[in-house]
Amino acid sequence: MLPRHTLSQGFAHRETLPTEIPPVALVCRRCKTVQNYSEADLEGLAEGGTSPTWEDVESLKCDKESCQSLVPLFVEWSDTTTYQERCDEIQRWRWLPLKCEAGHQVPKPAKMYGVCLQPLGAPLL
Repeated sequence: MLPRHTLSQGFAHRETLPTEIPPVALVCRRCKTVQNYSEADLEGLAEGGTSPTWEDVESLKCDKESCQSLVPLFVEWSDTTTYQERCDEIQRWRWLPLKCEAGHQVPKPAKMYGVCLQPLGAPLL
């Protein structure tokens, strides 16, 4: 489970920190699926540990130009994961539809970590 204090780090750039944690995107370490995660997902669960392995790798922007919402993308990597291993893993991520806190669609980025990503719905090569 992603610790609450780690989730809050994704919103440190805001003038005022949100009282509730808006939706973020997480990469499942098992199936490599990218999906939304929100404070509602924490209800009834114990606080996560203080493991430093969760990294806020990207702030994803929704497709509505006037919206200023950013969706932090978190992934759990070990300290020994090399840059090349991270790039290879990013290529294998399976993206589910994401939404910002205003409910707008958040598209898969075209590039991350210097890696070009295929658009959603494009055939895998």
